Amino acid sequence: MGFHVLADGADDDRFILLECPSSQRSSALSLCEASPHHAASGHDQHTIPPQRTYTIHAKLRLREWKTTPMIRHTVPTSTLIHIGDMTVSFALLEAQIRALAGSLIKEDLHTVTILTSAPSFRQLRAATVALYQHRHGEDNDYETLRALIARAGQVEEERNKITHSLWSAGDQPNEIRRVKAVTQRKEGFHFKAETYDEQRLKAFADEIMTLIDQFLRFQGDLLRQSKVIATPTEKTW
Repeated sequence: MGFHVLADGADDDRFILLECPSSQRSSALSLCEASPHHAASGHDQHTIPPQRTYTIHAKLRLREWKTTPMIRHTVPTSTLIHIGDMTVSFALLEAQIRALAGSLIKEDLHTVTILTSAPSFRQLRAATVALYQHRHGEDNDYETLRALIARAGQVEEERNKITHSLWSAGDQPNEIRRVKAVTQRKEGFHFKAETYDEQRLKAFADEIMTLIDQFLRFQGDLLRQSKVIATPTEKTW
């Protein structure tokens, strides 16, 4: 399939026609000739090259072609909002953990940013725990940090499922379904499907924000104990 612009004139008054097999050329031409839009353009059947023809049922003005979406979500906008909330909140969670790791490195902001921006989220979590252990050993705050980092890992797992799945309408009006093709060593190739609703997605986005707040409070407690530093903006050496 392809498309062809039929008729001259103002850009917004020209037409888009989808290609069809040559066997349908006669019927396509007759529909063209019967079209008042085509007659008004002053073009005859020679407008359409003899080796190709175009379906008239797909005829659109260029202005409609430019503004009409070719595909639409089956997921309601009210639900998409919470998926967007999750995406933005997860980025903030990652930034907060990078800030905590940076306060344990005890270097200037630029150096800290270089060191913490390259690792994956999994590597960042592991490095943050390792840095604390190296600085302060395995005290009570170490156990608190491990628990927070474990929750961040669970959040990432759920976030990845939501982000990398194909979404469709669910069985009920208020439900949507995610489907993901998975290839695993033990189970082989299969599809995983799961049903969500607006409340579940909202609760997950809220959970991420709660975890960010807990990381921020934890870092504040460490700062008051002089276990981390407020990362300086200027180079220290």
